[in-house]
Amino acid sequence: MITVLILGLTALGTIAAPLTLEEAHSLALEHNLTYKLAQGKVRSVEAKYQGAKAGLYPQIGATSSYTKMNQQPSMIPGMSTPSENVAVQLSLQQPLYPGVSLSKLPQVAETQLEVARLEELRARQELKSQVASAYYNALSAREMVTITQEAIEVARGQLAKAQAFFENGVVLRTDVLRAELAVGSLRQNLLATENGAALALASLEATLGVSLAGFELVPPSFPQTLATIDFQRALALAQKCRPELAIAQASAKQTELAVELARGGKRPQVALVGNYGWQGSELKLDDANWSVTLSARLPLFDGGAQDAKIREAQAGAETTKLVLLQLEQGIALEIQAAVGGLLEAKGRLPLALGAVEQAQEALRISQARYSEGLGMLTEVLEAQSALNKAQADRVGAIYNYYLAVEKLELSMGSEIPEAMEAAR
Repeated sequence: MITVLILGLTALGTIAAPLTLEEAHSLALEHNLTYKLAQGKVRSVEAKYQGAKAGLYPQIGATSSYTKMNQQPSMIPGMSTPSENVAVQLSLQQPLYPGVSLSKLPQVAETQLEVARLEELRARQELKSQVASAYYNALSAREMVTITQEAIEVARGQLAKAQAFFENGVVLRTDVLRAELAVGSLRQNLLATENGAALALASLEATLGVSLAGFELVPPSFPQTLATIDFQRALALAQKCRPELAIAQASAKQTELAVELARGGKRPQVALVGNYGWQGSELKLDDANWSVTLSARLPLFDGGAQDAKIREAQAGAETTKLVLLQLEQGIALEIQAAVGGLLEAKGRLPLALGAVEQAQEALRISQARYSEGLGMLTEVLEAQSALNKAQADRVGAIYNYYLAVEKLELSMGSEIPEAMEAAR
């Protein structure tokens, strides 16, 4: 639906429609190629799982043939060989014990399906974080363009004032030159910020997999409530919700099954085979032949090949246990960094907001002093530069906070719970 709306707006050239972060997430789930690959893998493994389950059921087949030939003299006087021959045979084969319980055969494919679904879930979580990062970066870059444009307008006003003072003999020409240099420097900064905004928007479009022509990103408001969580609670959520842990656990289960299957190669293999058939020049089912065979095979000596497979499977099982332990340690460090990053981002917010207010007041005072002939232009330019930096820091602080929230959610594998949700 969102894609259709985008195409319609682009074609008609209408006013840009707002695009929220949630809508951007929906676009990415529909068009992002990496996520499509994860979905395709799930479908592939699902088909493989269905094929594995089919091995539990009887395998039934039918063959038939028709032969036409010239009559040949019979070896028995007075009789001739029939010129037509029809053969029909039905066969049934059912494995009873292929070295392991039949129920274990599809478990490997079932575990692979579980892993594929968990990988798809993690891909969805990572895509959500990537979209948020690209979305906030695009908004931040766009606001930097706006801040620079506003600074240029202020600098032009100060240049006009300096020129008027110079023409009236109030200040030296150096003030005019300083004001002109300030405007020129800001114009150069505008080129850089516009290029950065274009690249950030292109990065967002690449993440979403669609063009955003005809849409306007919706910036978040300054957060009124800040998220709070401690390390232990975040770690508990990660241990419960991180798909990677479930993937590692499923892989450990899969390697244990591999050991059991490898051991099955040294055990008896039992199967039931049944045949029902008829052959002749005329269809007479009462003359059909049938047979039932119960077969068993026991490996006696293979030069140690099966023992080697068992040892290989056991080594794989031990490795997956170590991988799981390593993953748990890595996630704990990731959680600690994310919680610390959120605390840092929270601390910057009030400082950034206060710095803007202070810089605005400092610029107002310096401009008033200069207008009254009590101050120097350098004070005004320094105050303006400080305000530009404070405004940029404020933008960065807001988006860094939201990105810290997204990073924490990604590290936990879970949305921020209850009381913290209002902070978003």
